[in-house]
Amino acid sequence: MDAVRAAMDVYEVSPACRAVVGFVEDVSKWYLQRSRDRFWKGGGSGSVAGGSANATLHTSLLTLSGLLAPFTPFLAERMYRNLAGFGADGAPPGDTPDSVHLTEYPAAPPGWRDTDVLGAMARVRRLVELGLAARSEAKIKVQQPLAVAVVVTAGERLTEELEAVLSDALNVKRVDYEPAADSHESVRLDTSISDALRLEGLARETSRKVNALRNQAGLEVNERIVLHVDAAGDGRRAVDAHGDWLMRETLATAIEFGRADALAAWEGLIGGEPCWLGIKR
Repeated sequence: MDAVRAAMDVYEVSPACRAVVGFVEDVSKWYLQRSRDRFWKGGGSGSVAGGSANATLHTSLLTLSGLLAPFTPFLAERMYRNLAGFGADGAPPGDTPDSVHLTEYPAAPPGWRDTDVLGAMARVRRLVELGLAARSEAKIKVQQPLAVAVVVTAGERLTEELEAVLSDALNVKRVDYEPAADSHESVRLDTSISDALRLEGLARETSRKVNALRNQAGLEVNERIVLHVDAAGDGRRAVDAHGDWLMRETLATAIEFGRADALAAWEGLIGGEPCWLGIKR
């Protein structure tokens, strides 16, 4: 927000646009991905975490509509009206301005800035980039859990909360630390995959395919399903071992084995073995 306003104050449109794009990418590729559990799993908007997550996202998008107003006036206006709670008759609620173009250009209140949090999160994001690069080099997909990520650093350990963010983003069970010879940080992964880790990876692959079926069937985000599975070998073992987790991830009330009439279905290989997945209400 500060970068956009500073650029606009001196009529530098290109830096302002780049800052807006960077903000959108931060929200979509980092905040939303790291906050998925807070938005809908086991809580939703009625929980404290869900309510806080939704309020933060709403404020971010409403502020974004103001930032975009000079660049994309019609899109910004549509966003503003959707987010500000305009009635069906087009009337604004309370003292809300009639248009985003009648609001003050966004400026961040001093209380919104926390340099310590921003610095710590920037460090975590660098470590995530290093860890994902190590995964790519080892040709191991992010969906495959790994045992350990070792942070080689001369700095301090991450807090427990930020360590959890790092382990979730890298999909590792544990984060260890090792002293570095200089100020450069690096991340090393234990790339050995046990049978238990492999089954967990197959369960994650199954979850992704089921959630794709939910989208294909046009289900609401919080709509419950019954999951049907016809699988053999490691695919079946993965469902048996991680059935409760799979149900939570896909909002399934039950897992039933065998084929049935379904709203949407997928057939292919899971763990190298034939697998059929189907969902119904």
